Amino acid sequence: MVFLIVLIWPGYTMVQKRQFEEHVDYLRSIGEPVSIAGISDAIESNPEQNFAETSIVRFFRGLEIEESEKSWNTPVNFDLKTLHGYTNPTEKRSVSYIFTPPVQAHFPDITPEEAREKFEDFYTKHSAAISALEESVRLPDCRFPIDLNDEMISPLFEYTNPFMKFSHLVSTRGRHHLEKGNITEAAYDAETIILLSERIFADHFILPQIVGYIFLQQGISIIQQGLAQSLWSNDQMRTFDELLSRFKLQTNLLKAIRDERVGWFEFGYLDKEGRDKVRKSGLDLNGNFHPLIPSGWYYDNFTKASELLQLGILSDASGNRAINHLPASSTIERLMTALNSEHHTRIRYRLAANCIPNYGVLFDRALRTETYIHHARIAIALEKFRKNKGTFPTDVSQISPPLPVEITTDPFSKSPMRYKLLASDSYEIYSVGANKVDDGGQIRWRLNDGDWVWRLSLPEDFDYSTYR
Repeated sequence: MVFLIVLIWPGYTMVQKRQFEEHVDYLRSIGEPVSIAGISDAIESNPEQNFAETSIVRFFRGLEIEESEKSWNTPVNFDLKTLHGYTNPTEKRSVSYIFTPPVQAHFPDITPEEAREKFEDFYTKHSAAISALEESVRLPDCRFPIDLNDEMISPLFEYTNPFMKFSHLVSTRGRHHLEKGNITEAAYDAETIILLSERIFADHFILPQIVGYIFLQQGISIIQQGLAQSLWSNDQMRTFDELLSRFKLQTNLLKAIRDERVGWFEFGYLDKEGRDKVRKSGLDLNGNFHPLIPSGWYYDNFTKASELLQLGILSDASGNRAINHLPASSTIERLMTALNSEHHTRIRYRLAANCIPNYGVLFDRALRTETYIHHARIAIALEKFRKNKGTFPTDVSQISPPLPVEITTDPFSKSPMRYKLLASDSYEIYSVGANKVDDGGQIRWRLNDGDWVWRLSLPEDFDYSTYR
């Protein structure tokens, strides 16, 4: 039996490698990227940008951590109760709170006044680190890569990653500045978080895109709160609009998907020395070939996973399938069913199945955040109109110069975003959302329920229990 396996093993690998190469050749022929040369060469020629030595190390000097680049994975002792316990009084809550449950309900033993006092003490302890972060995100061409190793992924989603914690701290400080009337400082905090998210989006992979969505929403929430109180100057609003206009989230996500696939291809072709080069670039997603597993198994899985991506997401070279939020094709549904239909198939394509995350959810997150950006830009234009005319327009089309069509169009209905004036000298903007049903501006927690709404304040009768 062992002798038979030894005979079959090389042949199986040769067949699967040949199929893998043919698939890569096909993708090359239709213009899909299949080489990491540009990425890895750029990193090798600019080693100071690898792990952002000029940014991340500078940031951690503010934390007074003396370790080298791995120190950025070191958890920092944060008092999350104090950080999250801080909030505005109920009557001043902005719609940014629809992204979290009511803060005070989770911290009944702390009042807003106590939280403000503790926040001041808490912030003072970390002011040096925050100053370093503010400086770093404003350096030209700096990057804040999100590492893909196991030490990083778990802490990231448990809010033990320093960037995540400090962005929450800066966001809270920005709200605090607004309450105290420190408008210039609040605008600076909003810019800091937005710039941080921009640097994170510049990474090559899918995970940083998800992290960037979280940071970007924090920055926009400060802008939203300032708009609710008519606090921003025209210059500040112009800066916010310029910053937000630079984000193309769905395009970034498509590029991240392609870049990760390139990592599979390079890994499949290279010897150990070449794989070390890929690993240095950050694109090694799978580790070394295991000596007891035929290399053909890896080639077979790489090919299958790439076919799924191409047929289900990237089949339109311009990305229109994903950008227009169309449902997955029947082809990819059939292939995914085949991957999970039989026990031996599930085992055989375990790696391929793991390489295919729930892309529907990823594009939902990208589209939701991009819609939030568009709502923010519309809201900035509405506030400029109000400052000039004394009241909000009855229709967005009254704004001059006209807003770009791409930000005023509902990605689901393909018609203009819903806009209506409210009795409280305010307004609401909304998309019909993923269910493609106009629910009249109904706010729900789940992405596929209710509408995607921008308001300057929540309704007085808003029911958090139905929201959650």
